[in-house]
Amino acid sequence: DPVTGDQIGTIVVSESGEKYSAYIESVNGTHDVYFVESYWDGLLDNFLVSKFVLKKTAYEDTALIDWVSDDYIKDFYADTWVATDSFGRKVADFEEVGAPKDDREVMMMFWNWLSGNGTRNVKIISEVINKYPDAMTNANSEAWKGMDEFFWDESVYGFYSSFDYWVYRQQIELLATAGVDAIMLDYTNGVNISEGWNILVRALRDAKKAGIDAPKFALYAGNKTATVQYGLLASVYNIAFVEHDFTDVWYHVDGKPLIMGPSSAKSAMGAVNPADTEGTDFVNNITDFFTWRPGGRHTEPSDDELWAWLEPFPQGERRGGIKEDGRPEMVTVGMAANIPYSQGENYSSYAFSLPHVMGKNYSYAFGEDYSPDAARKAFFFREQARFALEADPHLVYVTGWNEYTADRQSDFYGYKNVFVDTFDDARSRDFEPVKGEMGDDYYNLLVDFIRKYKGVKKAPVAGSPVTIDISGDISQWDSVTPSYYNYEGIDRNGTSGYLNPETGKVWTYTTESSNRVVFSKASRDGENIYFMAKAPEGKSIASTALYINVDRNPATGWEGFDYVAGRGGSASVESLASDKTTAYIGDATVVRNGNVMQIKIPRTLINETGSADFEFKWVHGEFSSVTELYSLSNTAPVGRFSYLYTEIEQKTLTDEERKALGDGSILKAGSTRMITSGGIMTVYEKDTAVTPFEMNNTLYVPMETFEELLVNGKGKVRYNYLSNIFYFYNYEFTEDLKGLSENNWYYTVVGSNEARCNGVLTNISAPVSVVGDKIYVPISLFAECMGEKVTNVGNGVYLIGDASLDASALSLSYIG
Repeated sequence: DPVTGDQIGTIVVSESGEKYSAYIESVNGTHDVYFVESYWDGLLDNFLVSKFVLKKTAYEDTALIDWVSDDYIKDFYADTWVATDSFGRKVADFEEVGAPKDDREVMMMFWNWLSGNGTRNVKIISEVINKYPDAMTNANSEAWKGMDEFFWDESVYGFYSSFDYWVYRQQIELLATAGVDAIMLDYTNGVNISEGWNILVRALRDAKKAGIDAPKFALYAGNKTATVQYGLLASVYNIAFVEHDFTDVWYHVDGKPLIMGPSSAKSAMGAVNPADTEGTDFVNNITDFFTWRPGGRHTEPSDDELWAWLEPFPQGERRGGIKEDGRPEMVTVGMAANIPYSQGENYSSYAFSLPHVMGKNYSYAFGEDYSPDAARKAFFFREQARFALEADPHLVYVTGWNEYTADRQSDFYGYKNVFVDTFDDARSRDFEPVKGEMGDDYYNLLVDFIRKYKGVKKAPVAGSPVTIDISGDISQWDSVTPSYYNYEGIDRNGTSGYLNPETGKVWTYTTESSNRVVFSKASRDGENIYFMAKAPEGKSIASTALYINVDRNPATGWEGFDYVAGRGGSASVESLASDKTTAYIGDATVVRNGNVMQIKIPRTLINETGSADFEFKWVHGEFSSVTELYSLSNTAPVGRFSYLYTEIEQKTLTDEERKALGDGSILKAGSTRMITSGGIMTVYEKDTAVTPFEMNNTLYVPMETFEELLVNGKGKVRYNYLSNIFYFYNYEFTEDLKGLSENNWYYTVVGSNEARCNGVLTNISAPVSVVGDKIYVPISLFAECMGEKVTNVGNGVYLIGDASLDASALSLSYIG
């Protein structure tokens, strides 16, 4: 209103289309209509209003009709699903981390600005550099010509845009399975990606209707100019709480929707004419409407009231202030940071493509690791995760999920021809599984960390044996327990939004996700194992196969799976080799009827003759790799996960036992289980048949187990094959978690009875040895190099550290 200054309506220009609508308050009489561009200075200079139509129909506020209640949410028992990644690391379970803990939440940085429109070629940066060796030293290289979008790798879901509803649904499944409570949308560039936002909201609500505990979302608004800030905040408020009402899917803090970045909406006040009372009132209104948390990426976390989205180790541990229970409000966790570790570099503004950067292979305590698998070993992430577990905040803010892209900057704070935010496998920060070398490694690490932070439920124990006539009525299964659930899938048939530079065409993706199993059970008797699976009503289960990890050992079979039954619609049972080749070993009895399948497998055929304790998984159709299970979205449960069918009840230490044990560890010769970091763990996750053994009057453990005993994230081991030297390092936090109180380093030649302990030559009673294809380390090194107490309590049982428990009784109770 040009007279009163009142804002009588808002039109937000979205990313597609030429037609927009808005509600304008009802005012009687004849009026001029003014369009005032107030949200973004300069962006809409060429925006032309060619026609407008005022409708006389009454406005109806339908926003609340779209709300989806939390009452829809079901428990799929996803925190009892099991997985071991391709690197041999098992995600934590109840025995390791204990029962769920209250008042702990996880927020994930999330990008919904991948707005490919089919006009730009998409390229992976490392592939470009391999093709054009001069690319990074020559800003005018052929590599950089054309309209290209640069990705550090391709998601398992392809080169998608942020307008792909199907991708949002898959992301929601993985985030919910991991235990992520909220996603923080990155709007720090001041642009409201409104159309992608609306699709995301629909996906969140639909997922919740399907029973999924979908994460809510909030916005990170950054700290731009007053004009930009006003535009962003005004458009966010008008879209999310005037034109629509996203209250049901917005993450709340202190009872209000959360916005991170500015300290309040008053940061936008400079864009308002002081005489504009309506504009002033509007800013004051949204200041009161939201909960605000000031934040950014802090290189020196000294302000206890700030939030952050990424920080170098040791992260700030009091973001938002210490709460009444003595725990910090939030702590950040990342997998890499485009921050230099070199002293002389520009600390606040740096690029991932530059040297001496904090990539996945870097840790504060141990420096940069150049070994081939260093990025997969996740030194940066493990160090940050260990800090977060020590600080035990109310909220962990994780960076990030799906950033992927980075513009090439010809000049960035004096650095020439660089990629700032993402670059390659070691210098990127996305937990979403990818098709390249990283695969789903970091997603599984994320799941493992969140379980350690939050705790998990105990896996259900198999009920009494029930013999099933698989040709009989499905009601036979009614009394069988437990039940196994899966999210209902949806099919994908759409385009990516990006051009394939090889063909000049937009990628097209198709899946049959809706056929995946959503409900299943298993049973047993003395002779057979029985399975039942259901796809949704009206869907076919004809091409669904059952994969079984009978020994729960990831070192046997293909990705741990030893057998597959019913592949290709058959009744055959096949063994699986490590390269996924199969060999026919016999037949099961299989009955398929519409959307239901029942299977009877002789126990002797799959070497399941003792107490049942195996993992199983349903897959619809054929696939070539684990990452393809994500892209096809055809499995139950999702991705790499499997269900656990077991007669063995999971046990864990009581709170009193954890407290009494402290940092102590208990191991036993010949046992596949150990107690360390307060939990019961597999001694050697890569091969669960491997056990410790006694030699040279001490206990020997695999090198990787020795690293675990150093406490994950606070220790590191390395073996140099060329020099035959075994190195190990460890550190401790200061009491206030502001730094390290000690940082120790040790090494010894394999087979030698000498070691260097913090530079001091020391005699050791037992040498590091090679047994088979593994490096084995004597736990006596804990005493002789690190000053820890190591006690042989008899019967092959050893205790590391000071503990006020009867170690023998504890070991017999939990690890046999």
